[in-house]
Amino acid sequence: MSETEHLSFNILTLRVIMMWPPNGHVTHSYNLKSLSLLLIIYFSAWTVFNGIVRTTFIESDGCIYMRYCFLEKIRDVNVLIEQLGEFEKFCPKEEIVATDEAVEYYSKAIIIYWFFGNVMNCIVPLVDRSQCKLQRKSDLYRERDPCGLMARCFYPFDVSGNLFPLAYFIQVYTCGIITYYVVVLSMTLVGLMMHVLTQLRYCRKLVRRLDKVIKEEPEDIEKSVRQIVLYHIKIIKYWDKTNEAFSTMMILHLTLTSLVISALGFEILIVDNFNDSLRFVLHLLGWLVLLLLICFYGQILIDDTAVAKDIYFVSWYRAPGDVQKDVRMILMRSQKALTLTAANMGVMSFPNFLRVISSTYSYFTLLLNIKT
Repeated sequence: MSETEHLSFNILTLRVIMMWPPNGHVTHSYNLKSLSLLLIIYFSAWTVFNGIVRTTFIESDGCIYMRYCFLEKIRDVNVLIEQLGEFEKFCPKEEIVATDEAVEYYSKAIIIYWFFGNVMNCIVPLVDRSQCKLQRKSDLYRERDPCGLMARCFYPFDVSGNLFPLAYFIQVYTCGIITYYVVVLSMTLVGLMMHVLTQLRYCRKLVRRLDKVIKEEPEDIEKSVRQIVLYHIKIIKYWDKTNEAFSTMMILHLTLTSLVISALGFEILIVDNFNDSLRFVLHLLGWLVLLLLICFYGQILIDDTAVAKDIYFVSWYRAPGDVQKDVRMILMRSQKALTLTAANMGVMSFPNFLRVISSTYSYFTLLLNIKT
């Protein structure tokens, strides 16, 4: 097994929010710390729950659900990352390292987008505070729902004075940590999907080389085919474990994403401030990009499992009988595509992405009808 720490950047981002145990081993102290942080997030978010019926309430519940699912499967995810090194027996290390670098690049790009999006989300309400006050004509709303906060809340007491910095900090922390959870967990899954795709493509490359082996080195054909069989089985088993570890988290993307996006679209239409519209647009695009990334790689996984097609066009009929049996085994198993499922609710692919967008439009029109 390789000593290289794969997905190192993703592990680092998970450690920032105490979602990755030291040395990858789950201990009682780690579980206690994780539970404490989860309680802090929940109670700090309660003030946001109190006033926001649209986006933040949905996102907060989704964040807690994703964290719970990940912590439940963290041992499995840790094993999956460690087992990436085992593919070096079949695939050159350079291929795996190159995939790690690509995962790190995309993860950093999404994290940077998250950072600047949250900075803008924090600053814009403060900049537009004077304009907001002109719209809040009631003293009750000026005191209980003060201008300058990231999200509309109606507090049971006056927070427009000395308590405003505390209320502002709680909202910044809550909204930041919620979106960070979704980004980091989604990119960790995308990283594992990219590694599986790398292995599938290299496996297909080995299959296409069989013709050359049959013609030039027929004595090695049995060894080559057996190696491909073991490699293919390894990829399938690895993906089955990955799907099992993340399938329950994918329910969030197929259910809550459409609600969040429709609520954000509704907010964009009803606000009459360009800066507020811009920050809602950035938030909406972030959710869409994460969902699209997962569905994109899920679709490529489905399309790239054409090992059967590759091996069909190899001159396998010229090989010995035992080799032909191994070839038939690969043909039969590769008929079933590798898919990322959201439990029993569907497959993460382009058709499901379109279904989420369709549901988003339905919720959006419902909100508009209620408004009018």
